[in-house]
Amino acid sequence: MAVSYVDVVIESTGSHTATKLNLPVVGPSATTIPLQEVLLPVSVGNASTNLTVFAPFALKVIGAKGYKTAANGGAGDLVQVFNGATAVTDAIDLNIVDTTMFVASTIDDAANSFAEGDTITIDPTDVTNPSCQLYIVCVPQ
Repeated sequence: MAVSYVDVVIESTGSHTATKLNLPVVGPSATTIPLQEVLLPVSVGNASTNLTVFAPFALKVIGAKGYKTAANGGAGDLVQVFNGATAVTDAIDLNIVDTTMFVASTIDDAANSFAEGDTITIDPTDVTNPSCQLYIVCVPQ
């Protein structure tokens, strides 16, 4: 088995910039993607503007976690991951102190699969300040 690396570029709209991941590939060809957790980083700004990330390969979302940035949140500040109009995660409460870590507590296993190129939507709700660094945890499928 050969080990090589493949570049995966994640593009999105909103306040998130393109991210390039260099993933190790183990297998007979460079098109084989290993079953390992991949974190898709999304910087959420201080606004209720939806952000989109395009699935770089067929994947299954198995979690979402991150930490609060910029300022303390307030009541009603939330962030949630969607597949189309269907929620993949619960609405994560961002009424927390700046630098505090958070994690999604539920995943909808009927909505967490994405084909390569599908749109993953991140929906922040801004009341006080929903700014955070979110990591969508996924595995290839």
